[in-house]
Amino acid sequence: MTRKRHPSETPYLRVRRTEGSRFEVTVEIFGNAKALLRLRKQIDRALGGVDAYPFDDALYRELDRDGYEVVVRRARSQEEMREKSGSPRSKKTPEALPWAERTRE
Repeated sequence: MTRKRHPSETPYLRVRRTEGSRFEVTVEIFGNAKALLRLRKQIDRALGGVDAYPFDDALYRELDRDGYEVVVRRARSQEEMREKSGSPRSKKTPEALPWAERTRE
């Protein structure tokens, strides 16, 4: 008898820097279906210009690690892509999650 697999209720997402073939920096994103669908929803909201609650559906977990948040925002210019000195986003973040904001539960 084969056991049915049920999708996980927890959005597990893993972001790692890896060796690439063409560029110095390459990032791999691994996640279960729940996490990838949540990330897609965040991207769709950003593309639609919805900036009002960027932390909605932003909590993810890594296996055997703490939770963290991923915020997706759309840049409307190259200037918005530049990090301003002194901004919260310019602080060094953990190597395993280069753009994630670590949270405590």
